[in-house]
Amino acid sequence: GLGKLGRTLLNAYLTVDNVNIYIYDRDRTKVSNVIDNKKVFPIYKIEEVQDVDAIFITVVDNKIISIMSKINESFDGDTIIMSACMNMEELVKHKNNDSNLLLMHPIQTFSDTNSGREAFKGIYFTVEYSDSIAFIINFCDTFECNYTIVKSQFNRINYHLACLIASNFLVIMIKIASDMLNDSGLSDDNIEHYLYPIIDKTIMNIKTNGICESLTGPAMRGDHNIIKKHIESINDDDIKAIYKLVMKKNLELIKDNDIENYEKMEKLINGK
Repeated sequence: GLGKLGRTLLNAYLTVDNVNIYIYDRDRTKVSNVIDNKKVFPIYKIEEVQDVDAIFITVVDNKIISIMSKINESFDGDTIIMSACMNMEELVKHKNNDSNLLLMHPIQTFSDTNSGREAFKGIYFTVEYSDSIAFIINFCDTFECNYTIVKSQFNRINYHLACLIASNFLVIMIKIASDMLNDSGLSDDNIEHYLYPIIDKTIMNIKTNGICESLTGPAMRGDHNIIKKHIESINDDDIKAIYKLVMKKNLELIKDNDIENYEKMEKLINGK
């Protein structure tokens, strides 16, 4: 599948010497746009794939089992499923060949189909496997990334939620902040660029000092009057609810810090 992840994998492997790449996508225009007759070759039926070292399946979860069922039984390489939420035990039931099965998921977002090797550098993959981890060791050595082995009791839904919150939820929070800057009168066609330094600094603080030590703002200072003004200033009920929920979690993190006016802040957040 030549979606964003599949295309990133293709671009990454284009930088590896002595590799032939065979690609399949139900949208044949995607295939025809990238074949070069030198290193990248089209496959129009999955059943045709036999003499390769590995097969990446990079499609939406509800298509994975169907794709697996079409893999030729003579294939004995590595089958790599790129999914956050699929169940390994269920996948193994649908293997119709002797291939080694790996369930891999990158803790990263892929929004740019022009990215390649650089998109994998330094990131982490969660991995389950049926027979051997040799493939993932080689993959991470090649593309300078990391892996961690997870067990069968691994809660994939909570894991996927964590990835979503760290990526898409962050995007939404920045959108809310950008809209508030506009509402404050600081108008700009690219308003979010004012926020980039504070976002970068916050991430650096977390990396250097940890999560709790990176908290700043009125809650850390016990400034209940500012929190009261924030709540009164928010006109959108949904955003007001988000503010209170996030600030409630903020207070929970600092409840043992002997913060002045803690109870007053708690009453404001809980609407008492």
